[in-house]
This record gives sequence, C-alpha cells and structure tokens, in this order.
Amino acid sequence: MESQLPLPHGRSLAATLWLLLSIAAIALVACSMSDVQGAHGNETDRFALLDVKANIIIDPLGVLSSWNSSHHFCQCFLRVLDLQNNSFDSRIPLEVGHLSRLRHLYLNNNSLSGPIPPSLSSCSNLLNISLHYNRLQGYVPSNLSSLSKLRVLWLWHNGLSGEIPLSVGNFSSLESLHLGDNMLRGTVPDTLSNLRNLKYLALAQNNLVGNFPSSVANISSMEDLDLGLNQLMGTLPLDLGITLPNLQFFSVTDNRFTGSIPQSISNMSQVNVFIITSNRFTGDVPSFRKMSNLDFFAIGGNYLGRGQANDLDFLCSLTNSTNLNIVDIGDNNFGGAMPKCIGNLSITLYMFVLEQNALSGTMPSSIGNLIHLEAFSVSANNFSGSIPPEIGNLKKVKEFYLDENMFTGEVPHTLGNLSMLVYLSMRKNNLLGTIPSSLGKCQSLSFLDLSDNKLAGAIPPEIMSLSSLSIYASFSLNNLTGELPVEIGNLKNLGKLDLSGNKLSGKIPSSLGSCTSLEYLYMGDNMFTGPVPSSLSSLRGIKELNLSHNRLSGQIPHFLEDLNLTSLDLSFNNLQGNLPTGGVFANTSATSVLGNEKLCGGLPEYRLPKCKSTGRSTNGRVRNVSIYTVSGILAIVFMLSLVCFLWNRKQRKTVASSSSNDRFLKVSYQDLLKATDGFSSANLVGTGSFGSVFKGVLALDQTTIAVK
Repeated sequence: MESQLPLPHGRSLAATLWLLLSIAAIALVACSMSDVQGAHGNETDRFALLDVKANIIIDPLGVLSSWNSSHHFCQCFLRVLDLQNNSFDSRIPLEVGHLSRLRHLYLNNNSLSGPIPPSLSSCSNLLNISLHYNRLQGYVPSNLSSLSKLRVLWLWHNGLSGEIPLSVGNFSSLESLHLGDNMLRGTVPDTLSNLRNLKYLALAQNNLVGNFPSSVANISSMEDLDLGLNQLMGTLPLDLGITLPNLQFFSVTDNRFTGSIPQSISNMSQVNVFIITSNRFTGDVPSFRKMSNLDFFAIGGNYLGRGQANDLDFLCSLTNSTNLNIVDIGDNNFGGAMPKCIGNLSITLYMFVLEQNALSGTMPSSIGNLIHLEAFSVSANNFSGSIPPEIGNLKKVKEFYLDENMFTGEVPHTLGNLSMLVYLSMRKNNLLGTIPSSLGKCQSLSFLDLSDNKLAGAIPPEIMSLSSLSIYASFSLNNLTGELPVEIGNLKNLGKLDLSGNKLSGKIPSSLGSCTSLEYLYMGDNMFTGPVPSSLSSLRGIKELNLSHNRLSGQIPHFLEDLNLTSLDLSFNNLQGNLPTGGVFANTSATSVLGNEKLCGGLPEYRLPKCKSTGRSTNGRVRNVSIYTVSGILAIVFMLSLVCFLWNRKQRKTVASSSSNDRFLKVSYQDLLKATDGFSSANLVGTGSFGSVFKGVLALDQTTIAVK
C-alpha cells in the first residue's frame, strides 16, 4: 500500500529522525492492513523495523513504544514506501535495506544527501527505485545489479559521479533507466545491450564521451532515447531507423555528432519528438512523411543544407504531421525560398524558427494560415520584398522576429491586430514609410526594435503611450523627424530607450523624467535643442546616458553628478560654463564632453580652459563690495561735510549781520523826516543819477547825518 505523512520543515538531525519515524509509521500502517502471515508475522521485516527504532533517539509521540522483541507488533510484509515530495534533508537510512519484501521505494523530490546505500541490494523484491530530484552523491552502487526484478531505476537530478557500472547490464528486467542530470563520466557501457526489455533510457546532461553507443542501437524495444547534453561524437548508425522501429522520443541535442542524418530515420513512424540540435550534422535532410505523430521537430544549430534552392523541400513532408507543435530549423546552411507549403503545416503549430540561414526570396502570404503561431523567427536571412499583411492573422503570436533581412516597403498596419504581441524586432532591414500608429494597439508589447531602417516621419504618440514597454524600445538609425511626443512619460517601466541616429528636434520633453525605470538612454545624433531638462534628475537608476551630437545649450546640470552613471556622453553640443567634477565626471574614461567649445574648468584630464568668467565674477564681487563700502562711507562723509559747511555758512551770515547792526544806527523814518525838516530843499546837499542827498541833525543826540 502507499501512505503519505505530514511534512516536517526542520532539517539536519530532526529531519533524519522524522524520516526514520515516517518509515516506521508507514510500516506500522502497512502491517495493520496487510494479509496476516502466521502467528508471528514476518521475522525479517520485524527485526528490520526494530533496527529502525534503534536509530531513533527521540520518539515524542510514542509511536514505537510498543515495539519490542517480545511483542510481535508486525504481522505483515512492507511492500511500498512512499515519502516523495517532502522536505527531508538527511541521508537515506541503511536500515531501509533490511526491508526485504519491499517492492516500491519512492524517496524522490526531497533534499536527501549522501550516498545511495548499497544495502538496497538486499531488497531483492524491489520493482521500482525512485530517488530523483535529491542531492545524492557518490557512485551508482554496482551491487544494485543483483536486483533482478527491478523494472524502474530513476536516479536523475542528483550529484552522482563516476562511471556507469558495467554491471548495469545485469538488470535483466529493467524497463526504464534514468541517470540524467548528474556528473557521470566515461563511455556508455556495451553491457546495456543485454537489457532486452529496456524501453526508456535517459543519460542526458552528464559528461559522457565516446561514439554513439552501438549497444543501445540494437535494443528494438526502445521507445525513448535521450543522450543529449553530453560530449558524444561520431556519426549516427545508418540503420538507426530500422533497428529502433518503436522509437517515440529521440534526442541527441548538444553533442558533437557529425555526418548526415541517416535516410533510415524516415522509417521511424512512431516518433513524436525528434531533437538533434546543436551538433555538427551536414548534408540534406531526409523526408519525414511517415512521421504522422510528430509534434516536436528540432534540427537547428547544425550545418545542414547546401545553400541551394531546394534545401527546404523536406518541410513539405511535415504537412502529414497533424499534431505538429514545434519546428526549429534555425542556424543551419539552408538556402532557397520559403516554400508555400508552409501554409499547410499543422494548424496546431505554435513555434516556427528559421533564423540564421541563407534563405531568400519573399515571405509567402500563406504564413497567415498558421493562426496558432506564438513564436515566429526568420532573423538573419536574406528575405526581401514586402512583409505580407496576412501576418495580421497571427493573433496569438507573442514573439515575432524579422530582423537582419532585406525586407522593403512599409511596416504593415495589420501588426496592430497582434494584441498578444510581446516581442517585435524588425531591425536592420530596408523598411520605408512611417511607423504605423496601429502598433499602439499592441497593449502587451514589452520589446520593440525598429532600428536601422529607412523609416521617416514622427514617432506616433500612440506608441509612446504603451506602458507595457518594459524591456527595450529602439527607433535608432532611421530618418525620423519632429519633436519627441510628451507621451514618452508613459514609459514608466521601460529599461532601455534608443532614439539615436535620427533627425529628431525640439526640446527634450520634461516628461522624460517620468521614465524612472530607465537604465540606458541613448539620444545622440539628433537635433535636440535647449538645456538638459532638470526633470532627468528623477532617473535615479540610469547607468548610461548619451546626448551627444545634438544642439543642446546652457550649462551642464550638477544633478548629473548625483546619478549612478557608468557612462555619460555630452560631446559635440553647445554646452557652456563650468564642468562639474563629482560623480561620473570624476571618471574621465566614462565621460565625454568633446566639441563643447564654451565649456571650461573640470578635471585637468579634460584639457579644458580655465573658467576666466568665473574668476572675474568672483573678484568682481569682492571688488564691488569694496567699492560699495568705500562709496557709502565717502557719501556719508560728503553729506556730513556738506551739512557742516552749510551750517557754518549760516552761522557766518548771522555773525556778519550782527556786526553790521553794531556799526550803523537804528533810525526810524520819522526821525529822518524830522532831522531833514521834511527833506526841505534848504537841507539839499546835492543831486546825482542815483538820487538826492539831504543834510540832517538827529534830535536824539544832535548827530549830523547825510540821508540819500
């Protein structure tokens, strides 16, 4: 029977104890539900479980308290031990090997470490050993081969090392052997040919060497064969498709195999997975017309094809595979045009890779028939002509790569139908016209590369409104014009933006500062004007900033010192003033300010002139303060002097007036009238141009006076 216990989350000793307790508890449950085997039960299993108890120091629940030599607690055979999918972090107890009646051992998907106990060879009734997805180390025990009844041995995804033991050929009943994802080395033993019942063999992701094992090629019962990710070499057996007629899964990916694909492969009518990627195969590809069950076909990363017109004829033979999901023929030497028959491939096809070949001609419009495509790549070929508008039918496509070809014409407006599109690359073609605003409908787009074409016009604001753009957006090396849309501020999640090599103009919009996720910003080789906007100080994660070869003016803002820049290019603008010295400016190899003739100061390595204007300004301020101070003092002194002068003058006038009054008599008119007897002619002394003079005698003191 199979049992499952609650999971402990502890480690080390506690986990080991729990594992032993679990074994004991499962044994107890199994005993209570099994057939009775006599009055005293099975003595072998009873003593084995007592050994388990002896290794348990702590039994907090008292589960084993009734286990003793006098009490026959176990009247059963333990056949299944299932502790898979737990978090056990310990070694496999040696006592497990004492369970001689055990048939199924499931300890997979834990964190078990240490070696595989050789005592398992004593469990002579074992049919299944599943120890995969652990951290087991050491060698594959050679004495396990004594388990003549064993059908399944799964030891994959561990840290096992050494060679595959020759004794593996003694597993006479073995049907499934999985030793993949370890660190096994050496050659595949010839003794595997003895395993006449073997259906599943997986030795992938090790360090195995040597030629394709001939011992394996003759096991006609084989259904799944995985030798990928090793260092095997040589050629595939010419009769492989004949000696392995029942093969359903075949993978030799990531090895060093050479030669051609055997023509006999065409006879493998049962194959549904065929993977030979990343080897050194050459020549033509045979027909796969008989493989009606094929769903995964991958031959990329080789040297297949001859660069000739009919290299892709074999694709038409795949139209019989009605369940085809993946076709990868990329990175080979295939030439010629893409056959129109691709439109007849299975409607279930969701990945189609033809990149990095020498394919030419136009893309057939029948590509629009593959309505379930999710990934399509023809990158790095020689395709020409217009991109068929029928690609708008591929409404499930998420990845679409047409870069590095010679496509001409306009970017199809039907791209806007691809609402699930995530990656779009059309880089390095000869595309003309404007960027269609319909791309703004691709609300899932996170990667967009339209660089190195001949696109013109303005960047549509609809694209700059795509908040989904998060990885990369490049419009570089085109003929784009106009101002940058203010909607660029919506790209708050974008990590890399490249606008370089266009004819964009106007001021850099301050909304660019809202793109706070930017790490790489390239705007060089345009015609941007005005100052570097202060809003860029918000780009706290920016690493590389290139604003070179524009018409920017004003001073270099000091906030650039505070950003974590590793590269800054401000060269060939009209910037002026003092060059900062902190932050990235302290790293002269990471900063360029060439071609700004009005810049000054900075570190000596920049070889800029000294800032004379800055010096005059400083001295001028000091001089002006002195002038203003002295002038103020002089003004005060002058005013005080003036006041004193005026006061003294007034005083002198007062004194003078007083002195005059002391020298002349004060005589009234009546006194004068009496003294001259009414200005009588008898008293007239003389007459002149200024009037007459009369003689008189004052009555007060008889003083003689002259009155004019």
